[in-house]
Amino acid sequence: MRKDKKWALLAQHIDRSMIREAIAYELSRPYFDGVPQIRFCEVILNDIYYGVYVLSEQPTRKRLHLTKTKNTADASGSYLLYFSRPQEADFTADVKLPSFEAHYPFQIKYPDEEDMDESRQRWLTTRFTDMVAAINDTTSESYREYIDEQSFIDFQLTNEFAHNTDAFFCSAYIYKDADDVDSTFKMHLWDMDHAFGMGNEPGYSYHNTWVYSKRSVFGFAGWWINLMKHPSYSEGLHDRWQEYRQGGYSDEHIEFVIDSLYNMLVGSGAIKRNNRAWKLWDEKGTHGNYPPHVKYLSDSYEDEVQYIKDWAKLRLQWMDEQLK
Repeated sequence: MRKDKKWALLAQHIDRSMIREAIAYELSRPYFDGVPQIRFCEVILNDIYYGVYVLSEQPTRKRLHLTKTKNTADASGSYLLYFSRPQEADFTADVKLPSFEAHYPFQIKYPDEEDMDESRQRWLTTRFTDMVAAINDTTSESYREYIDEQSFIDFQLTNEFAHNTDAFFCSAYIYKDADDVDSTFKMHLWDMDHAFGMGNEPGYSYHNTWVYSKRSVFGFAGWWINLMKHPSYSEGLHDRWQEYRQGGYSDEHIEFVIDSLYNMLVGSGAIKRNNRAWKLWDEKGTHGNYPPHVKYLSDSYEDEVQYIKDWAKLRLQWMDEQLK
């Protein structure tokens, strides 16, 4: 993979197939800049086998080719922000409009936290306030001054196809380049293992619901709830889905990606070794140690992957009907 200093070693505890995130990334790669490259690996520490993990690139300023901010007094430079849970946030943008109030918690990934002085925080809060006001104003197309529409559409479609339960809530990146290069915000994918039919909360494993519509309008899901009220955005989403289906999201290519990942992990013996370590399924095919937040209780690794395939086909059929 490309040389860099920042990496993430991810345990696939929630996802017993261990390929849900990899599927989402591989399918979205032709449509997104900077989709993390990942590699499966097996971890052995002090002669103890810990199973299958994923080594993943992390989004950074360099990986996203953002302009380095040289003038620290210029608040309109590059930003890379991670949507966080409130208790984990470095900074919260408090957006207050006449009929609307929202609080967007972020971890600051760029610039360095010590450079996020009050002037930068005020600038970001003002930019978010103006952006949200423009998105909420369905009589105008001024939202395009603040967001990269294609990026927001691709983010929505990628997360919706996977039915990522973390989408539009947390665990995603938003970034922008310096204003004199590109002043619009773009979205970036991250944390997509809780997807493809997972989730034991009512509705979150369904193939026939929109994820964004289940979130609060006062969170950042509200951006998409209101964007969908703009005819130009909605039409662009429909057209983009047709491109997806004729390209990387065709039935045949999705099955190819799933089969390729399955064959790699099974053929290498990694799945067998991982199951010996963690007892995910016992010898009789009954459930072993089962992670939380799951809907379908598979009887084997093969059954788990087949569930993803069957669920994805239903999801495609439903989205085709909604976006025809």
